Amino acid sequence: MTSWCLAGQRLSTAVRIGFFAVSRQSACTRAQTSYTASYTRPFTVCGPESPALALSRNTAPKSKQNALPKKAAQDSFFAPDNVTFESLRLSPAVVEALHHAGFIQPSTVQELAMPVLSAGTDAVLAAETGSGKTICYLVPVIAQLLQLKQNHDVSPSIRSDREGIITPGALVLCPNAALCNQVKLVADSLTDNDGKPLLETAHVSNSTPPPFTVPDIVVTTPASLINITEASHYGPEWTKGGILARMHHVVLDEADLLLSGGFERDVSRILDGMKQSDRERKAQCLSQELGIPLEAFQALPKHVKAAAYEGGVKAMLDVGYDRPAAQPQAPEDDILQPSISGRGSIPEDRQFERQYVFVAATLPSEGKKSIANDLRRMFPELVWLAGNRLHQGLSTVTWAWQETTQETWKTALQGALSARAQPRGQSERILVFAETVAAANGVANALDEVGTHALLYHKSVSAADRAAALRTMSK
Repeated sequence: MTSWCLAGQRLSTAVRIGFFAVSRQSACTRAQTSYTASYTRPFTVCGPESPALALSRNTAPKSKQNALPKKAAQDSFFAPDNVTFESLRLSPAVVEALHHAGFIQPSTVQELAMPVLSAGTDAVLAAETGSGKTICYLVPVIAQLLQLKQNHDVSPSIRSDREGIITPGALVLCPNAALCNQVKLVADSLTDNDGKPLLETAHVSNSTPPPFTVPDIVVTTPASLINITEASHYGPEWTKGGILARMHHVVLDEADLLLSGGFERDVSRILDGMKQSDRERKAQCLSQELGIPLEAFQALPKHVKAAAYEGGVKAMLDVGYDRPAAQPQAPEDDILQPSISGRGSIPEDRQFERQYVFVAATLPSEGKKSIANDLRRMFPELVWLAGNRLHQGLSTVTWAWQETTQETWKTALQGALSARAQPRGQSERILVFAETVAAANGVANALDEVGTHALLYHKSVSAADRAAALRTMSK
């Protein structure tokens, strides 16, 4: 694959343009390290000291859930032939759905991360674009939700407002509607033998309100989620309490964007609410296990509570806590949110550890206020996963640079694309990146002049035309 960059002075039209020919195979490498936890699957981790990420670094990790990484020699898109989705311990139904969707062999990133995410571990997944990250996080989430349904015999049609049962779900946050639609399309492509999606997924936004039937996977933007939960007419499952009670899995896709810039405030608000809910739920579970009111647990010394959050009742006893005799508690009557008054117990379907997954193609780690450092502070137990090619040029790409001016960029672009089209004909896909909407339109006009039709994809293009462009490019 060849990548060209035309660079020139920033003028009134598109003089800074990057484009490359799309290949179906890209480079991704593995770093393998054994990991031992409450389950037996080995998996690959990336050292947390610099998640941007130097895999050969021998710095001891701060997080006890990480292990020292080793640099792998393989530099290919697919995992070795002996690695299959079956060998990643996915259920037969999920493996069959992957095969129906055309996924036969895992990518190296999927081999790296699927066992970790399938165990419910909080993780950062940082890998280059095109490495298979969307399937990488969707499949473990879907597998876990299917297992929960099977374990509790919960039908997708049973909802909390009718039967008093909270159906576990997953929340995927994306920076824009286009990515939300792409995630939904991937989730819907995983079907059973009848062609029905394994789980119900809904893209929810201000223009696409929540469906009457509560979906298993909600895909939305941070602003849309806040607007919907603050509305009062979508039902109890779509309130803040309902979302906090239902969502066992929270994924931030394009986490580097969501945790910075204009998204940062809304995302921080959402994550703070999730973490506060986690603390309240865990406190109530611990007080319930100890047989004491929640107020009594909250009044314990800080070091005792810290031990409790870290290691449960056993850790409390290890730091000198004197456990009282158990006291009976009244049943909880709130079907959506655990009580924080200390008067009730948490039903079994609300005793869960929420999983957080942060997915990105880039993850800046330099500086005290870097996204990576912020994540470490918020989620100190995160496991960091990455391919060797993160933040590096792909070995399968040949780079060619050409300096242009306002007068020469158009001819240079037309010539480069014409040269690419000759050997492979119409089957080749070429992406052209422009800095602005006006620049993209200028590129399209320049290509039209030499008889090359370009599909436009930017905010001024209608949603239907953008969808049609994606379908055309994927053929």
